Amino acid sequence: KESARALEILNEMFDSKVGDQAIVPNLITLNTVLSACANSDDFESARDLLEQIKEGRFKVAARGGTNSRKSREDVIRPDIVSYNTVISCADPQMALELIHEMRLSRRNRDGVVLPNSVSFTNAINRCRVFINKSQSIDERDAVLDIALTLLELAGDDNVNVYVYSAAIWTAEAVGNYQVACSLLCGMKNCTPNNVCYDGVISSLAQHGLHREALYIYYEMKKKALSATRKTYQKVAFAVRNSRESELFESLTRQAALLEGVLSGMSDRDKEVAIGGPLFESLLAVYGEILSSSNGGSGMHEKQRAFRAARMTFDSIVGSVDDACLTAMLAVCSAASPSNWNEAVTLLHSSDIICGEARGPGKVTKRALSNAVIACAKANEWGEGLNLIELYGNCSVASKSNG
Repeated sequence: KESARALEILNEMFDSKVGDQAIVPNLITLNTVLSACANSDDFESARDLLEQIKEGRFKVAARGGTNSRKSREDVIRPDIVSYNTVISCADPQMALELIHEMRLSRRNRDGVVLPNSVSFTNAINRCRVFINKSQSIDERDAVLDIALTLLELAGDDNVNVYVYSAAIWTAEAVGNYQVACSLLCGMKNCTPNNVCYDGVISSLAQHGLHREALYIYYEMKKKALSATRKTYQKVAFAVRNSRESELFESLTRQAALLEGVLSGMSDRDKEVAIGGPLFESLLAVYGEILSSSNGGSGMHEKQRAFRAARMTFDSIVGSVDDACLTAMLAVCSAASPSNWNEAVTLLHSSDIICGEARGPGKVTKRALSNAVIACAKANEWGEGLNLIELYGNCSVASKSNG
């Protein structure tokens, strides 16, 4: 464990010398050990070391003089980095207590350490992390209350966009979209960034509020903020899982909304690293339209769906990823009659290979399966077997490496 090793080295320093000179840890050394404890999520060790620093266990080398003031100056005191590091591994209640302790330090004769924006950001982020581990709704609401208390304590002097984004994502973790929206609309002394918007979109998507999620997305675009992969992931989720039954049951309406989002995406956003989740979701909708046997999906609509799917896939800028390729091959296999020749062509021209590398010639098991299904549905068994022979080994390797 990183924290245990760091503490062991710290203790060894007290028994070590360089020549006749004792090795004495300074504040940088102590903060490094605190960081090791935080990285190991070892709050007890971090808090214990902080208490030792506060109690004056560690002193710098004496510089002469016998008056009491000089002696006090030789004692190492915790600084803002010390406190912020311990807060970063504390539970919500302890983080709040440490913030209170820092605020009360203004009364001290020595070692005044007031919280800053990083202190509040770390403390609120700990609330979000703790919520993910909580079980009951009451516990989650209690932690959200602590996060909102911390936001209030930050006041005008210490609040910034990072503090707000931490609070918004804490509300998202609880599933409270009302609080998330309220925080976005009520930001003071700063303007929201894309992380703030992503948190609100995600909280709305959780509840199937696709209209509201799309409104926030378009507001974000109007402010010229760059969308992220998370943005498109949550926008697509909101549309696909809308609580409005008319949209949830209408694949064509889902496709129309996602097409609208796609039409306004920049070339940067059309790279799979950013817009991949939206491409994958839209291609999945087209595949479901082609697979449906009723619901108003006539032959003309299905022909349009395949053409639209191919245009969508072709609009991807740069290399495609496995998810988008697999979704497009599923569209080929769902078509009636099966577009096996399209599937084979896509597979042969793909730049998806095993692992993180890029290059032609190898595909994953999911993509291969969909292409083989497309061939099988068209009774092109020879083509399907050829694909297995060409790409099957890579697919097995991909599975074993995964």
